[in-house]
Amino acid sequence: MLLMRLGEVESKKLRVCALIPARGGSKRIPRKNIIDFVGKPLIVSTIEAALQSAIFETVVVSTEDEEIKNVAEQYCVVDPRNHQLATDSATLKDVCLEFIQRHPEYDVLCLLEADCPLRTADDLNASWQSFLSSGKSMLMSVFRYGTSYPFWALSNKDEDGTQREGYQFFFSRKYLTKSQHLPTVYCPSGAFKWIDVKRFVASNTLYPDDLDVYVLDWQRALDIDTVDDLIVAKMIKTFLQEHPDFFTHEQQQFGK
Repeated sequence: MLLMRLGEVESKKLRVCALIPARGGSKRIPRKNIIDFVGKPLIVSTIEAALQSAIFETVVVSTEDEEIKNVAEQYCVVDPRNHQLATDSATLKDVCLEFIQRHPEYDVLCLLEADCPLRTADDLNASWQSFLSSGKSMLMSVFRYGTSYPFWALSNKDEDGTQREGYQFFFSRKYLTKSQHLPTVYCPSGAFKWIDVKRFVASNTLYPDDLDVYVLDWQRALDIDTVDDLIVAKMIKTFLQEHPDFFTHEQQQFGK
């Protein structure tokens, strides 16, 4: 088991690797990982956050794509990925396990998704300390659901995907109550996932029973899956270049 208490960590130099998976075959936004993002290829924001954090022995981009490779190798190490692990059916778990099999020297892996470009080096440093202190085998970034409450979701399909007439509440009507009475729930984000390598290999899952979470503000946890997501992320990035303290200032006004 990985020694996680801070005092023990100081006496044992952990080997920590940042792994950034970036396949070339994205469908909803073609060439998403290297699409322009406010003047730079999208993946560069993730690479730069990892490098600026100064946590990692190695920052690695895993890709099968030659164009992504050419962009990434200007900043960090590129690990050629097997084409079978770059298909729509391949999972991040598969990518991580195959990487660990070939690089067993690392104690900790930090999985950083390239389509989550607004997390910062400060987020990585703070979450790293939280992971070390937790004693958990994994720690994942999340953000709190805000104006869109999942409990009020409507669907015109059954759970097996069968079409039905009209729309019904997906989670049942018992959650039809004032929003302040709803449970606090969190949405996973691809900003980071800290992984104790030995315990991950033993459990064979990215969602172990002892999974811990680190809560980010929604704007830094934003995953880009659709064109609308990309537009919102570009708006935030562009605005923050002119007003870097905007969110902090506004939150402080309301004691957040």
